[in-house]
Amino acid sequence: MRLKVLLAVALMFGTPCALATSFVVPTDEEMVEKSPAIAIATVEGAYTQEANGTIETVYELRVERALKGAPARGELLRIHSLGGVIEKRGLFVPGEAHFEQGDRVLLFLMRDAQGRWRTTDLTLGKFRFVTSTKGERLLVRDMEDVVGWDHAGRAHREQVRREEGFLRFVQERARGREAAQDYVVDASEVTIAPDAETADETINAVGTNAAPFPAATYTSWVNNQPNRWPNGAQGLVFYKRTDQNISGAGDGGVSVIQGGLAAWTNDCASNITMSYGGQLQKASANHDSTNMVEFNDPQGRVGGSWGGSGTIGICFISFAGEHTFAGQSWLSITDADVVFQDGYPATNPSFSSAMTHEIGHGLGWRHSNQHYANGGACDPATQECTTTAIMNSSVSANYGFALQPWDQHAAEAVYPGGTCGPVCTPPIITGQPQGGTVAPGTVVNLSVSATGTGPFAYQWFIGASGNTANPIPNATTSTLSVVPGATTSYWVRVSNGCGSANSSTATVNVTTTALAPSTASGLFVMTPCRVYDSRETRPLAGGSVELIPVTGRCSVPAGAKSVVLNVTVIAPGTNGFLTVYPGTGATPPNASTLNYRVNRTRANNSLMRLSADGRLSVYNGGPAVHFLIDVMGYFQ
Repeated sequence: MRLKVLLAVALMFGTPCALATSFVVPTDEEMVEKSPAIAIATVEGAYTQEANGTIETVYELRVERALKGAPARGELLRIHSLGGVIEKRGLFVPGEAHFEQGDRVLLFLMRDAQGRWRTTDLTLGKFRFVTSTKGERLLVRDMEDVVGWDHAGRAHREQVRREEGFLRFVQERARGREAAQDYVVDASEVTIAPDAETADETINAVGTNAAPFPAATYTSWVNNQPNRWPNGAQGLVFYKRTDQNISGAGDGGVSVIQGGLAAWTNDCASNITMSYGGQLQKASANHDSTNMVEFNDPQGRVGGSWGGSGTIGICFISFAGEHTFAGQSWLSITDADVVFQDGYPATNPSFSSAMTHEIGHGLGWRHSNQHYANGGACDPATQECTTTAIMNSSVSANYGFALQPWDQHAAEAVYPGGTCGPVCTPPIITGQPQGGTVAPGTVVNLSVSATGTGPFAYQWFIGASGNTANPIPNATTSTLSVVPGATTSYWVRVSNGCGSANSSTATVNVTTTALAPSTASGLFVMTPCRVYDSRETRPLAGGSVELIPVTGRCSVPAGAKSVVLNVTVIAPGTNGFLTVYPGTGATPPNASTLNYRVNRTRANNSLMRLSADGRLSVYNGGPAVHFLIDVMGYFQ
């Protein structure tokens, strides 16, 4: 019964969790060469223990077949994997190999400093025998908690291997013979049945923050609980081991440690405060309340050595006890150690991204593209999902120390309390623009006033409030001066960096004056003369009227009653029409003087009566356009 309980605890760590270890993934040939032993075995049991100052899970497997080196067929193989849970104390070691009862696996093996068997490059040295939904026999890795790059620094893309071909390749290479690599299947071409157990937890809501999902969904769950620092990640200090410097960095790696810590601290909307405390002549250890960064793996915690591929680094996260946050119980992180592989150099392009990623796991984050509870496919209905994040399972080396939106949301949800710069208050309009009734030709001054965080931006429009179809060009201050030729409505939008507000509609009613019968007695022909060119001022806005004085210009005398004119629209953006009529302020007649078409400059002649004060009105029945009026004669 004890074995069963301990196995269940271990298997919760074996469930693909969203913490990760960073790798430059070796080629299959490199895996064969670097592994002293390779075997096929089946899991028979497991137990958790404390040994050599750490918590570990020991798996017992029965060897079915040895492909290279020891152990022999029928031997009981004990594999030691770092991490496990004993009561309420535990250790996270992302990227370690974990197993389930009855699993049949292909193992690439190495011995640790104590001579015990471990998988080569942690979970990379374990392949499960599976069958696809089409009956294909395959070998697959558990890559859910792996952050991987290839030798060129590109994100690793894991392939699925056909069982027969891969085993033949391994055996031949183990014997020193050439072998064809004809066993690779693209992962998108096969479907593997999902695990029978799927997490179905209820997540409590958290208080208001910028993150779109509850805090617990941004962390990796262990024993059906999320994990975080109980002090809100405030005042976390990381140290570098004094006698271990990473090669290729003049400062031994200090600046990259500082950069990774600053990346999370500088998220202004969270209360995370992490700092570099200098160097300590101290080895990293679990449950010692000290956070260390250790280069060159001097204690052999990672296993093996860097040869251009393999494990880059691991974050060891210790926890003990529980605390309450956001209405639920959380495991309490007590310390975190980031350990880099023996010989891994600072010149590798993945260094800064890997450091930032592993420190992020020290805060409790899952992978941004995987499920918080089981490490499987991320469910966008219950949690935020993206592949564009420092915490993605295949992080881009190009990110360096730059947090992406998912990373920021995780920080703000799990460790809320920060503020970003001065508080911004959206605008509230306190003084509305006022309409009224005016005579034709009257200048009307409209204005708006607002409170909130300045500076404000203004844009005036013609039409009812909220209708943005007819913005008035260059009307971008708190006041607007207009001379409406007919009854027209106006409104303004006030904006700042955190919102906007629309004013009410201000309608200016223009009184109309009936025209007396014309007393013109003769036509006076003249050389065509331009009395108006909107390009010298502004385009005529859609739905608006322009009042144009004619008498007194181009030798048209004050007593002129009517004019012979030519109206031209210049390259309009869309279709529409212009109506020219006497400048009395009357509503435009239901007739057009010129129908224009998109991108076509068109003109039309007209004989048009003037108002008593010698003006014309021009109404635009389309979007803002430029137009011309040329006079060729007048009646007097």
